[in-house]
Amino acid sequence: MRAAIVLNSKGNIANIEEDYIIATDAGYEDVLAQGKKPNIVIGDFDSSIQPKNLDVIKLQIEKDDTDGQAAIEYAKEHNIDEVVIYGVMGGRLDHELCNLSLLAKAFSYGIKASAKQPNLTILYKEAGEVSFDIKRGATFSIIAFGDELTITDGVNTKYKIENLNITKYDLGRSISNIALDDKVSFKILKGSAFIFIY
Repeated sequence: MRAAIVLNSKGNIANIEEDYIIATDAGYEDVLAQGKKPNIVIGDFDSSIQPKNLDVIKLQIEKDDTDGQAAIEYAKEHNIDEVVIYGVMGGRLDHELCNLSLLAKAFSYGIKASAKQPNLTILYKEAGEVSFDIKRGATFSIIAFGDELTITDGVNTKYKIENLNITKYDLGRSISNIALDDKVSFKILKGSAFIFIY
């Protein structure tokens, strides 16, 4: 089953397309604003009022993880095999970085995950073949997640991807590439990466 996870971003979120919706904290307000109803709301409600007419899992305010992490755990426990995360951007930078790491957490559980913002899709990939649909002429960036990333065998990319080694000190080496066709592919030989598709 594919589900949406709607985070408390306090910002503009993309149109939610999934039928099953997990909202976190005030994220339920964005769901309701789109005329939809979350199946479950998970949160400590430190930044919103707990809804009265929705199914809720109330978390403690003092904890060492986030409401978004709890949503990934919920997805795992309920055999959800794909999640699309909304609202990863638009808040504090530390929250945004933590929100991006939810894609890696989902991946570690065998859950296919992506993040959607208006005019932006974010993927997380580890070693192996990577391919994704994209509009011809659109921009994409590959950002190392960890100490080192090695990518090669780029197909349909304006700027060559061939045995490209990227470390946390030179992330700019794979920024703003251009798709030459409606599908781009490359191979991750080492490490893991976020792919930002504009």
